[in-house]
Amino acid sequence: MNNIKPKISIIVPVYKAEKYIHRCVDSIIAQTASDFELLLINDGSPDDSGKFCDEYANIDKRVKVCHKENSGVSAARNTGLDIMNGEFVLFLDSDDWLDINCLEFCINEMIRTGADMMQFPTERTNKEYNDTTIREIKRGKTFDTSKYIAADDFFVCIGGSVIRTDIIRSNNIRFRSDIKLAEDQLFIMECLRFSQLVYRLDYPFYKYYINEASATNNSKSYTMIDSINALVEYKNKYPIYESRIDYTLYYFLWNIIKNNDIPHTQVCRVINKTKIKDNRKFSKVEKIFIFLGNRIPILSIYFFKIYKFLKS
Repeated sequence: MNNIKPKISIIVPVYKAEKYIHRCVDSIIAQTASDFELLLINDGSPDDSGKFCDEYANIDKRVKVCHKENSGVSAARNTGLDIMNGEFVLFLDSDDWLDINCLEFCINEMIRTGADMMQFPTERTNKEYNDTTIREIKRGKTFDTSKYIAADDFFVCIGGSVIRTDIIRSNNIRFRSDIKLAEDQLFIMECLRFSQLVYRLDYPFYKYYINEASATNNSKSYTMIDSINALVEYKNKYPIYESRIDYTLYYFLWNIIKNNDIPHTQVCRVINKTKIKDNRKFSKVEKIFIFLGNRIPILSIYFFKIYKFLKS
């Protein structure tokens, strides 16, 4: 009996993905590396996504399918973490895909460097997956994790990270299922917190499909407030992440005001809670917004409205 574990596990949460699942899975099966397992977590999808997943599992033994009741993307990813067998893990959304030599390059470099994590940027696109070109990729650099975090140049998108699974298992790291936004950022920061060495590559292996129906593009203010509360709590506990978290908090506040779906008094209370500090990542407009918000929150709301009016 063959008990050899795959080098890498790819976890894909699947929900209402019948339009995209073939593109996603095909990009994995076509990889130049063959030593992987693909975990398709069907999160109670009401369309034919689950059926398509089963079809792949029937023709390729590296594809494994788990059908579960719908409970959200975080719970689906956590299910994948519970059953993964790889030495490394990579997360892929069902409407996205990977370059054809992504896994081979990542596996080889993780082994060569002994890194606990590898990070690379994602490329946003609305094009269809049709490029199977094998590119020669220039090697990246390794960093001491504490210096990497302090430089505030790490990626928080879950798709752009390869993680040594021992880091996750040993520290029982999981996605928070009580929030719908920034759960991947919190997961990445936890993994970084327990890592010693990070490998950074500047080539975008991960292709992020611009999907107007995604959770990020259809977020309600109360959903963002839940994530703000979680981020503020984490920032207070681990100040080393303050700069990165503050930028996400700013993004949420700006969109809450834009949504205009909760009372200004409540928005002011949320602004008061964030306590965003000015840093080099913010533009002049953002700095003004933060300055006003830290002193008289209602003025930051009016500043936003005036700014948007002048820009329109």
